[in-house]
Amino acid sequence: MAIAVGELVESPSNVPDDYSLDAAAVFVAGPTGTKFGYMSHTGAFVFQGDDTNVSAETATFFSFPYTAGADLAVLVGEDVYSLSNGSGTFTLSNPNPDNPSVFLSAALSFVTPQGQANLSLNAMTVNRHTGGFYSNAPPAPILGPWGAVVMILFVLTIGTYLVLRRARRSAA
Repeated sequence: MAIAVGELVESPSNVPDDYSLDAAAVFVAGPTGTKFGYMSHTGAFVFQGDDTNVSAETATFFSFPYTAGADLAVLVGEDVYSLSNGSGTFTLSNPNPDNPSVFLSAALSFVTPQGQANLSLNAMTVNRHTGGFYSNAPPAPILGPWGAVVMILFVLTIGTYLVLRRARRSAA
């Protein structure tokens, strides 16, 4: 699964310094004590939320600002189950009306010996934007035995760069 950061469709009253795709993460179901987050580039689990984040009111905030990527995962006990180790899958829904090639919702499922853990990510749309989640299957030769790897990539569009550049020049 990949992420397009996108660009704003309408100018907000306060122009942000940078752009990211922000999402609300909710723990839908799974084993008691499950934690969720992502894997760092060093292979460490980075905590973002747990089984107490079960509704829109208790959702945790995920911000995807990078072009490098992130590997979503759950931690059950001492064991990590991630998209990259083949334990997880995802489905996408709710096409972005401003960019129908990306989606505003992602449902993730991780299979663990203690039961299935399910997460929901919903892109936040305080300001209309062209960003969202999309499917990105890298070519198998690059990944070798990791052919089933699903990574989240973040794409900053040239349009966003130009908007920021124009805003900075106007401010100067």
